[in-house]
Amino acid sequence: MSDARPDQDDAQEARALEDVEANELARGVVRERAVWVEQAHGILLLRSHVVGFGMLSLSRRLTKPSSAGRRGKKGGRPTHGVMEVPENEHLQLTLEEAYYAAFEARLLYIFGIEDPAKAWLEEDCWAQFCSLDSNFPMAFAAYYKYRKAGWAPHSGLKYGADYVLYDHRHLMKTKAHHAHAPYCVRLVYRREDEADTTVLAESAPSLYGTLRVTHNVVKKLVLCLVVYPVSGGHLRSASDARSCISVRELMFRRFVPTKHLTPTWQELKKRQKIEERTIKKAQKYVPVAVFLKLQFVTERLCASTVGNNLKLQLAVLSQSFTEIPQKQPSMWKSLRTTQIHRLEAAD
Repeated sequence: MSDARPDQDDAQEARALEDVEANELARGVVRERAVWVEQAHGILLLRSHVVGFGMLSLSRRLTKPSSAGRRGKKGGRPTHGVMEVPENEHLQLTLEEAYYAAFEARLLYIFGIEDPAKAWLEEDCWAQFCSLDSNFPMAFAAYYKYRKAGWAPHSGLKYGADYVLYDHRHLMKTKAHHAHAPYCVRLVYRREDEADTTVLAESAPSLYGTLRVTHNVVKKLVLCLVVYPVSGGHLRSASDARSCISVRELMFRRFVPTKHLTPTWQELKKRQKIEERTIKKAQKYVPVAVFLKLQFVTERLCASTVGNNLKLQLAVLSQSFTEIPQKQPSMWKSLRTTQIHRLEAAD
């Protein structure tokens, strides 16, 4: 067995070099606490979709250079006195992203900067990443959980968080190339013998800063509590990290008293007046066909078997749209008859 192990390692390294040279897989080089992918085919392979891996160094999407002139028009006069500098853009992967892309998704081979001709094996890569970052096993356990749950975690450095989560399954169905990430994830590490309140109290100031930033960009903040054993020396592989580390989430949000208190009678009356004024203004500017269609639909829904509360709401809504302008009544009458016939024919 001892003689077969070096031969197996050499075969894997040779296959890794052949795949990289054939442009089949991406090639990543470890630099400090990140993995850089500099080849164009590797960047396209890992970033071919928004659910991919990593973040571009210039923090922008892969787009073709524009042929616009000085005023933004195609074919316009180019600017003079400006020298074009080529943009050497590379893809940056976090350690957990690189490990998942290499040994779970099988899209990447990782090399060291000291020996760029020798690809790292799974055991060697785990040991090297743990030496670079002591929290790597915990971060990988959280990253792995979100990936398997259908989310695509990306770097949340812009928002003061660890990850931003994209809906992987929704994006794969719609084939979208840009989407909004609804959640920001902040990782909080805790030992088994520590209490949650102690850890949260220590990180409270930074959490409030992250919460304010995520609120401004219309995202929700999720606290990911990663509980690891007291003696972490036996976390020697990804399977050990997944089995020994527990991950659970808490939704963290600001408490605004004016939004959570029960409204008073005066506030409810004020809201009702505002709604009435809004409806009257809408009746003046929105086309009458919209109101007629809404009135007909509400009458149909009220006649069907729905709940009493919904019937009451629809009846009030229908009554609020019955006031039709009195100018040219014959035109409004014919328009209403035509609209109803169209809806009945569509049904």
